[in-house]
Amino acid sequence: LTIPSWWGMCLGISLGSFGNYAISTWIIDFYVRAHAGLDITNLLIVMGIINGTAYALGVWLGGAITDKWGKNNKRAYGYVPAIALLIGTPAFFLSLQVESLAWSLALMTVLLFTSGANLGPSFALAQTLAPIKVRAMSTALFFFVLNIIALGGGPTFVGILSKSLTDQLGQVEALRISMSWLVVPYILSIIAFFWTSTRITHDWKVAEQRNQQ
Repeated sequence: LTIPSWWGMCLGISLGSFGNYAISTWIIDFYVRAHAGLDITNLLIVMGIINGTAYALGVWLGGAITDKWGKNNKRAYGYVPAIALLIGTPAFFLSLQVESLAWSLALMTVLLFTSGANLGPSFALAQTLAPIKVRAMSTALFFFVLNIIALGGGPTFVGILSKSLTDQLGQVEALRISMSWLVVPYILSIIAFFWTSTRITHDWKVAEQRNQQ
């Protein structure tokens, strides 16, 4: 808990997941509201394929790039997820604005692909920076903070905001605007990852020295 980079990565993945959990909860409802007569079964199949391929590929590629880049520059552990979300966040925002369902799904695929890139670097640091004897606890704390902020907050935030706006804007626009606000935690996640990149080199060296004792 005294390691700055640990907190930076923990907050980075938590804020990014805040958006991801909210999207996974509400995106189908949004598409059903925005596109009358939509075949929900086909939509669920398409979204399942996207989640099972794009997100998984993003997780793998993010880890692979970080491993390779991180051999010479430990800042890569912050750079990779930050750069990925710099690409994914605008794509997500545009996916809510376009009228074409096909374009919206394509842009949502970009977000899912890029948002997966933070898992490998984040949990690698949760293990690497922690003292050897408490690495299991380090990962447990990561999940605790992540779930409190992301799983507990993301879907709830969008639901409450959407409900408060429905009478004024209607169901479609209320949910669109509520989900658009998820850009804010994504931006905060990017900032957290970039900030972590400024501390990781020092914290990594300290961790190596401590674990050799």
